[in-house]
Amino acid sequence: DLSLLNRDESKVILVDDNPKSFRKHRANALPVKPFKGEPSDRSLKLLAELLVSLRHAELSDVRDVIQTYIGVEDAGEEFQRRREEMAKQQQLMMQQQQQQQQQQQQREESNGGGKKKRGWFW
Repeated sequence: DLSLLNRDESKVILVDDNPKSFRKHRANALPVKPFKGEPSDRSLKLLAELLVSLRHAELSDVRDVIQTYIGVEDAGEEFQRRREEMAKQQQLMMQQQQQQQQQQQQREESNGGGKKKRGWFW
């Protein structure tokens, strides 16, 4: 029960691998997969990265972000998936901007640099 902590619940994050343990405080809960002792398990590392990013975001209420993780099995892995997706989208946007700049440059070059020549006509 988070109310026993005597803390502002808008600043409290509950992390657990058992959904029953955060049944009363779902709005504050980030789910993780149970640790099975596998050396390749990176859930804790990814979760730490998520928590650090939440800390740096200086949110007025962490529950606003936590609600976007409702229904996921592992918040750290979902954070990584979202981060990779965002990186792909940013890369695509940069490529599109470069293409637009190249097209604009080609149009200007085909129009004589986009400048009208002034002077004598023969």
